[in-house]
Amino acid sequence: MIRKFNDQNIYLFFLFYFSLIIASPFLINFSLLFIGIISIYYFDIKLFRKTEILIFLIFICSILLSTSLSKLDFEDKLSSLSWLKFFLLFIFLFLLNSNFNEYKFKKILKFFLYLIYLLIFDIFFQRILGYDLFGYELIGGRSTGPYGDELIPGGIILLIGFVPFFLKLQEYLFKKKIVKSIVISNIFFVSIFVTGERMNTILSFFTIFIIIFVLFKYKKFLITFLIVYFLSILLISSNYKYKGEKYFTTRFEGILLYLNLPDKFNNKVTKSKNLNLKSLENTSFDSNFKKTIFDSPWGAHYLTAYEIWKDNRFIGAGNKSFRYDCVKYDFIKSKNKDVRCSSHPHNIYLEVLSEFGLMGFVLFLSLNLIILYKSLRQLKKYYKVKNNNNFNYRLLISVFIVFILLIWPLKSTGRISSTFYGSIYWFYIFFLCTLNYRIKNILNNKD
Repeated sequence: MIRKFNDQNIYLFFLFYFSLIIASPFLINFSLLFIGIISIYYFDIKLFRKTEILIFLIFICSILLSTSLSKLDFEDKLSSLSWLKFFLLFIFLFLLNSNFNEYKFKKILKFFLYLIYLLIFDIFFQRILGYDLFGYELIGGRSTGPYGDELIPGGIILLIGFVPFFLKLQEYLFKKKIVKSIVISNIFFVSIFVTGERMNTILSFFTIFIIIFVLFKYKKFLITFLIVYFLSILLISSNYKYKGEKYFTTRFEGILLYLNLPDKFNNKVTKSKNLNLKSLENTSFDSNFKKTIFDSPWGAHYLTAYEIWKDNRFIGAGNKSFRYDCVKYDFIKSKNKDVRCSSHPHNIYLEVLSEFGLMGFVLFLSLNLIILYKSLRQLKKYYKVKNNNNFNYRLLISVFIVFILLIWPLKSTGRISSTFYGSIYWFYIFFLCTLNYRIKNILNNKD
């Protein structure tokens, strides 16, 4: 049995979650340091009975092996040890969920919901006046809120703010507070669109689709919410201009140029008076060239990652090797091959495949699929209990939706080993995994 976990350690969870919202690498690492100390102190060898912990530990070992055999210098090889902080985070979340204080956890999430509302207010304030509450101005017409020149508020709202938001939404719907549900939902999702972050806006559309599926029985809420939401998007798109152009129309129409749509439609979009091609990630287009996702800068990264993997099939090129190896592959068939280099491939699956090879990829994929399978199984069991207002059930659904957004393969991502994006990714993966075990124990006790 796992040792009794001190209740006060939940405030380390608070500190870690707070550090993600303010996007402070220093504070993230600071909180992970103390999480690591606590995890070691309360560690129980019986935790290795958990399949997911074993797989993740083997995954880390494969990373260390791949990196040690790579051509990277000693300093880069040594940096691969930083993966251990994610392993200790995994242990901490197991300890937390094994000794869960629901009352304190609700209070923490309530605080973070208010913090997300403050962020959203700051974004709208900046959009209207041109500068936010802290004096930061718009960047290229885009709202950054309190993050200065970091174009991340949409991702913060969607990925980090979704759990406290969706818990509150479910609570309102259960209490039949339809108006409040419509208001907070529109504020939440419209704010993501207002940031101008294309990928997070697309993911928010996907999230809305999932919500419709999950909350299908609340038809009155869903119909009204969708009408108000799309009218809001239309109104904002039609009225906001940047440098004489309809900014949102320009920004989001550009996505269509990367798709294999019929030429007739693509030509129509290209010739639109509202479309400023120079705004599209500095990408130049040839009207006679068939445009696909692989001709975008991200596509060039994807093709490069694939070529790196072909040269390092089994064990990969090593941790953070993409930034060094990408220069070798100027022969890739992409219109943007000259911008193929970056710190990472901008896709977690291609990052793992190119840097850790088939060995790491199989372990990584196995971990995610096992957690996906167990989550669906627990959701099915919990649904049968017919107590949809149960906090654990609502929390499981909320975290699961974010998990789906994170593992969705058709999107650009941050680096999976980075302090910021890596912490977000692994936190939700691990939290969902440990939540599955806790709910399983709850249901078994009821049985």
